Amino acid sequence: MRTNTHHKVAKRINSYKAHGLRIDSEIGMPMFRVWERETGDTADLEILEARLTEEEKVEELSDYVFSVDGNTVTYGAPDVGFVKVVGGKKILVDTGARPVGRPVRLVVAGIGLATALHHRGYAVLHSSAVSVGGKAVLFTGHKQAGKSTMAAAFATRGYPIVADDIVSVSVEGACTVYPGTTTPKLWQDSMSALGEQSFSAERVHPDIDKFFVSGLEAGERERYNIGGVLSIRESENTYIEEVSFASSVRAIVEGSYISEEILSARGELESNFERCSKVAKSSLVCELGRPKDYSEIDEVVDTVQKHIDKYDASA
Repeated sequence: MRTNTHHKVAKRINSYKAHGLRIDSEIGMPMFRVWERETGDTADLEILEARLTEEEKVEELSDYVFSVDGNTVTYGAPDVGFVKVVGGKKILVDTGARPVGRPVRLVVAGIGLATALHHRGYAVLHSSAVSVGGKAVLFTGHKQAGKSTMAAAFATRGYPIVADDIVSVSVEGACTVYPGTTTPKLWQDSMSALGEQSFSAERVHPDIDKFFVSGLEAGERERYNIGGVLSIRESENTYIEEVSFASSVRAIVEGSYISEEILSARGELESNFERCSKVAKSSLVCELGRPKDYSEIDEVVDTVQKHIDKYDASA
């Protein structure tokens, strides 16, 4: 793949903040918070449109691909194009002849930003987090385990959402979580269980029954200490139980946003393990069993609330 990064005609620069980073972007990213920059402020990360390869190669993409070259990772996705992450400081986007649409923004805000954060030394988790007593409580688990649903359920009870989909944890010193995007993506059954009148919803894609949820309270702090990590498992009954340190590390490693394949290609399996171990060491990690049926979501939230209250009282 050619890596000529000749930029298109200069565009308006949008300024955002997400995951502790100040971002300048040629692409509108409405899921990020606006950064009210002052004179002399500089961005930590740039998102730029660029020509990375021939338009024909962008149009011919029929599968998800990635390549690693030193400190650079390039992703290709159908209906999106190529997204190239350079050293945690730039995300270059080549959509070929296509306009920049929602699928492009989702890839940039997802794997693109997650890769940049990982480059910068964060532990990057496929997780959701809410603020409880001013601390971040994280929900981890496999795909469709209910991470976003749990965050939204807590938000309907007045607990602000800190981040959804990507949770970035600084492991320098005390582990802290930075605010990320706060519009969960929920399936229809989750929204029905939570009460759709509690928020606004917009379909993610015309062909799937998944929705962006807005109107939920978002956390306003610059960073949060971790109040606990709950690893979600499907179960017949609702329960919470503390797990061993080894199981804690395993649950957090399994919740890494960057795939093992990419970490291996970059020689970062060991460093990612070390970051996840620091998160596990700084947190109370428990397993949260929940029934698959979301009609029991109120009982699950009640159980989690009691667990957190008990932990806070004994801390």
